[in-house]
Amino acid sequence: MSIRQRNQAVVACKLQSALDTWPTFDYTQDVLDVLATPTIRFVTERVARDNIKRTLGATGERVTSIYCEVTFRVEMKGGGTSGSAVVEPRIGRLIQACGFKYTTQDDGGGNIIKHIYTPSSAEFGTADRPAIALELYMGMSGDQADRFQIINAGGNFRFTASVGQYGVMEFTFTGQLYNGPTTVTVPTVSYETTQPDPFLSANLTFDGINTFVFNSVTIDSGNTVIIRRDVNTDSGIKGVLLGKRNITATLDPEATFASTYDWYGKLREGAKAALAIGPVGANTGNKYSFDAPSAQLTEVSDGDRDEILIHDVSLLLTEVSGDDELTITFE
Repeated sequence: MSIRQRNQAVVACKLQSALDTWPTFDYTQDVLDVLATPTIRFVTERVARDNIKRTLGATGERVTSIYCEVTFRVEMKGGGTSGSAVVEPRIGRLIQACGFKYTTQDDGGGNIIKHIYTPSSAEFGTADRPAIALELYMGMSGDQADRFQIINAGGNFRFTASVGQYGVMEFTFTGQLYNGPTTVTVPTVSYETTQPDPFLSANLTFDGINTFVFNSVTIDSGNTVIIRRDVNTDSGIKGVLLGKRNITATLDPEATFASTYDWYGKLREGAKAALAIGPVGANTGNKYSFDAPSAQLTEVSDGDRDEILIHDVSLLLTEVSGDDELTITFE
């Protein structure tokens, strides 16, 4: 019997052209650098058979529907350059599958210099709000692994970064099991060659002020993931739908006197202010930034960091003119 290694796994992803359409994977372009071992959780809905009988033991349950949740973390980094063009990072397709639209900016000569992602309210599964297909090769032994194929997936991300560390995106996708687990030979793969930069010189600015002292920041995409149930499928699940979103963020500035900046007064007012991060990174093709033009304070409390008084600040990123509460840029 083979001994399977938990820390050997391959995760590939590709956006779907339409719902229920399985894409063709290119393992030189579609494989992700993942941190730690991804997890697959099979979520089942069951009906108990509460039969009345002579004895008191359980009769059992019947699984009536099943879907998958996949969670993994990836480094926040760019895709590098090709000539004068900036290459789209593979993380970009994951951001799209969390309900974001993809656009580009060129240098006027046809070379793409920015890859831009903004929230979308388009129909889920279409080009501006696509679903994603995932292939996971789990628990390798030699060149063998169990392959799981998941289709029609959408989900959420959580960005975290702290001083001196590199930024990390954790993704959780919900979708249908398309095929597997099937024991197969693991394909030969290629990874991105860029390296993440530490979260330093991050240009973190709030309310136009860049002199606050921060240690960390988080941003959460906040999508509602809706399960579509269907009696005409063998799993009972038609797929998922991304519903409303509440994009949130947290900050931890060192406390200021109210005469300098009144965080609690801003909270009482329901004040909104711009939040900007980046560009983080030193080299073209490996820089990223976040821009939120209207972040509303929703909670402020006192905290401690190495005996220094800080504020724990929660923010709700709100729209200004529609689908513009957060812009993520790689350049």
